[in-house]
Amino acid sequence: MGQPTNDVSSMSQYKIRQGSASMITETKQCNECGEHKPLKSFPMGRVRKDGTRSRKPKCHKCKDSKHIESKRQHQRELAKTDERKQQIKKAHDRYRQTNKFKKRQSIILKRKQLKYKWIKRREQLKRIDFLPLISIDRVWMDVKRFIEKRDDPKCMCKECGIKYHWTMYWMNTSACSIECKNKRETKQKRKNRQQRKSNPNYTRTKNHKQRAKHYGVKYERVDIELIFVRDEYKCKGCGTNVVRCKKYKPNQATIDHMIPLSRGGTHTRDNLITLCHQCNSSKSNKTWNEWVGAHINVNKVLYK
Repeated sequence: MGQPTNDVSSMSQYKIRQGSASMITETKQCNECGEHKPLKSFPMGRVRKDGTRSRKPKCHKCKDSKHIESKRQHQRELAKTDERKQQIKKAHDRYRQTNKFKKRQSIILKRKQLKYKWIKRREQLKRIDFLPLISIDRVWMDVKRFIEKRDDPKCMCKECGIKYHWTMYWMNTSACSIECKNKRETKQKRKNRQQRKSNPNYTRTKNHKQRAKHYGVKYERVDIELIFVRDEYKCKGCGTNVVRCKKYKPNQATIDHMIPLSRGGTHTRDNLITLCHQCNSSKSNKTWNEWVGAHINVNKVLYK
């Protein structure tokens, strides 16, 4: 324990009573963190004329923290050098050849296989959750329909060519699994990236206003809700009731141009029509007369 000093502002005395005995402990305030700590928490300073030793203004913790931070900064700079990167790469290669790494990889592979097995049986297991809510007759009818679809699938994956059946739990009609879907998205992104590199003047149109400007046709602001209300929320192609939603549904409400913008049509109220998602996809860039005559045996819908 250090000797008491005359600096009253930086030191204070307090008593700790333990039964009948009392002990006086001197404290000092650290200039870095501002906390009052015992004198033993501060490193020794110079010797005064009266023979007593002073204490430095910073405690051991604050003094060491600055040294540790400078050491960490040196390590960060060292990690950026090519020599250190080569050392780390060699260490990683050595670790990949150990039995510990091989055991860990086998565990990860088993987990992936179990996850794939669970996804494969997800549709059957989900029906168990709805058993209390649906009558038994309806459940067995759904199970029968599910087995028929499984034995005679109608959809074909555009990535791997495997046939699969479309269900309410898997709404993607172009890929049989999440892996195939991700592969298709990656290929499409790579194709778009190459297209932008090969054509510097290529610009991606994000909305109807940019598309109208790109094709040089007339554009006016139109409230989509008014178009849906005018058409009574019905698809003018197949006549089904449509709904507005963010997630995909076959009867999702969309707007379409009777004469496409790419073929000189305008983005105005007279040229817009309500279609469901499926009809909009099948119409593509055809005009209304071409699409109706080729695919739908209904009368043409015209507006005054």
